[in-house]
Amino acid sequence: MSFLCCVETGGSLVSCSTTDGGWNLVLRHRLCEREGAWSFQTTTCPSAGRTVALHTTLDNSRGITVPFLVSRRASSDVLEVHSLCPSPSDTLVSHGTLNTDSGGLEKNLTVLDGPTLVWGQQEKVCVALPDVDTGVRGFTKRDIVLGGFIGRSGLTVERLWAFHCHHDLLLLLVRCSSSSDCEAEPVTQWCCLSVDVAGRGGKRGELDVRLVPSHRCVPADYGCVAVCVAVCQFWGVGGEGGMWSETRVLIGTSYRQLVVLRGGIPVHCVAMEATPMHLQVLLVSGDEVVVAVKSVDRRVKAYSVSSCGEREVREEGRWEGVSQTAVGDFASLNRQQLLLLLAPDEGEDLTRQFIVTDFRGFTATSCQGGVKGGVARDKVAQSLISAVEALQKRQQVCRWERLT
Repeated sequence: MSFLCCVETGGSLVSCSTTDGGWNLVLRHRLCEREGAWSFQTTTCPSAGRTVALHTTLDNSRGITVPFLVSRRASSDVLEVHSLCPSPSDTLVSHGTLNTDSGGLEKNLTVLDGPTLVWGQQEKVCVALPDVDTGVRGFTKRDIVLGGFIGRSGLTVERLWAFHCHHDLLLLLVRCSSSSDCEAEPVTQWCCLSVDVAGRGGKRGELDVRLVPSHRCVPADYGCVAVCVAVCQFWGVGGEGGMWSETRVLIGTSYRQLVVLRGGIPVHCVAMEATPMHLQVLLVSGDEVVVAVKSVDRRVKAYSVSSCGEREVREEGRWEGVSQTAVGDFASLNRQQLLLLLAPDEGEDLTRQFIVTDFRGFTATSCQGGVKGGVARDKVAQSLISAVEALQKRQQVCRWERLT
């Protein structure tokens, strides 16, 4: 059995695996504790076709966040999109099909809110928007030809990172290569695009694509050596009661660095022992996140990043032998935790060995004596803390609504 990826929804860990009978979804519901040891309750359901992507994001039609599964029909260019409704039903809901015309050559396929599908294909970036006016579940595909923005021909998308920034606005970070008869080797190109899926004049389906100056977002010097990218949003209430928000771009580079960018300017650079391969962002508070950096040597280091540019990036923890990571409220604490899966090889159950931590005193493991660090889990105290945090967040929202 091999796992494609792990995502989280409502405290349930969802993964995809292969068996002799085909692809299956594996659902591991909320953590439960028994005699000091923690475990996931596991169920499975069949998948449709060969899975090519699995992401948790917002379903606009239902207004809830669910896992979306993208699978390919056998020997075809047709992608099927399903959403998973976790317990108690554990059923797949079809969102229609999409013809990619790419022969399975989609690069870095990402599922964003909507669901909106984004992927790279040869010299263009494809954006598939859900049909909302026809009454029939399906998608409308739009192509963004990169040559018109970079000013070169013969482009091929190498890497694509897509993020949902605000309402209908997407941020696309694209690294591509170009070649010509007068160049001995391909030349690496980098561009940043903002895409308004509402279109010009609010006409949905007609993309409004604009080139973002890279020096204000992600400079080419960093983009051309990027291995993994994440975007985090900070927010809070200002001195006069107004809401504020700031964005940071986190980049793991092939030079073994973790770089934090603010408005295209590097504010922090952390040297790594190995090349980072994956970034996982955990929200701690409105002005602080913890980013877990997984390297090629299966080591994970966690660093706290603050909205205050002068505050140093602090190391919060490190682990070895980590196969995968995920973020979610697995222990029902009303706040996010980081899950580290420690299975020694892919043939084993990935949740046989794991660690869950929130970097605020709670740590649970799959072995006996599950809570580490001498911190007992006081459910009453945790509930009070969660209630206070929820009330503070609601107060901030109400104050913002009055201002607007």
